[in-house]
Amino acid sequence: MTRKFRLVVAILATMAATLAGATTKGNNAKNTAADAKQATEISNNDSQRTVFATTSNGHKVKYVYGADAKGRVSTKVGYVLDKDTNKWQPICAYSICYTDAETILSYAEYDSMKKTFTHKPQQVRFDAKAYPELMKMPE
Repeated sequence: MTRKFRLVVAILATMAATLAGATTKGNNAKNTAADAKQATEISNNDSQRTVFATTSNGHKVKYVYGADAKGRVSTKVGYVLDKDTNKWQPICAYSICYTDAETILSYAEYDSMKKTFTHKPQQVRFDAKAYPELMKMPE
């Protein structure tokens, strides 16, 4: 198994683990009562969408997707609701860079000490013709 393949598998496994067991609430819905202090309409426009979910272990999560000028997902940032402070805490970020030759997927976890997405960074490059779009914008 090549290093690149193992890295792709690791990133996809991380994405799958993050989403495993989640029940999405769909667009244009309010947050649950547990996070009512931060209730916001889910954004549903051409350049950004937000999806709220509850994981199988009861954690409230939110994913904010950003799109490039062509409507392709270019960013995805994950947050978890801190039960003690009732505030959204960032957990991870994905960015996708599209060029004519390649599509680059980058991932990093949130470093709470530095307040940046710099912990455990990973990056995978794909042939742009074979992988013109890596993620779909949620509907």
